[in-house]
Amino acid sequence: MTTPKPNAQSRILEAAECLMLQEGFHSVSVDRIIASAGVSKGSFFYHFPTKDSLPAALLERFLNRQGGAMAELMAEAEAIQDPLARACKVIEGLPPLFTHALQGAPGCVMAAFSYQLTQDFPELKNISRAAIDGWRRHFGELLAPLTQNRPALPNGEALAEHLLCCLQGASVLARIKGDPSALAEAAQQFNLYLTCLMHSAGSASSENTTSAYTCAIVSPRQDS
Repeated sequence: MTTPKPNAQSRILEAAECLMLQEGFHSVSVDRIIASAGVSKGSFFYHFPTKDSLPAALLERFLNRQGGAMAELMAEAEAIQDPLARACKVIEGLPPLFTHALQGAPGCVMAAFSYQLTQDFPELKNISRAAIDGWRRHFGELLAPLTQNRPALPNGEALAEHLLCCLQGASVLARIKGDPSALAEAAQQFNLYLTCLMHSAGSASSENTTSAYTCAIVSPRQDS
């Protein structure tokens, strides 16, 4: 069965995203986007009045896709009864949603556009804020059962904020270093933090806490 060819609007957005993530918004011309997308100039301006229409469209498309993927990830983990195991499963699956590996220049569309272009396009800040508020709410609901009966520990919303900081910071590092593995490492370290937090809360023994930190998630290192 032949896969349907993406429509002109989708091809324009794909081409613009690829070029702008690699080179930046201001370095990419409409003519280059048109050539890369394989569409006519008339088709481009039918869908987008100006090049300045692209950042908001790209960010909203990225966030819609990411939101759908996150919902699927959480639905798949619902059957896991243990709250810690369920949270860790979801977090393990998050790195690909925050990674955009394009010819050695990984990065998140949100980092590339909303952080860098908010002075030129103030609406990007509102789009990003709404998305982050949604993530915080969903991650907070996922993480809240871990500490709801432990008032001395961070609540679900605080843990969600910490998780977002880890993922967004790792996304920036991945783009700078040209290495998307920074996202997977950040997720692993956050899961390690969660596991240690739960073990330390369950026992007053620092020895048990140290054991959790070194053994709970990280597999024994095998040097060749």
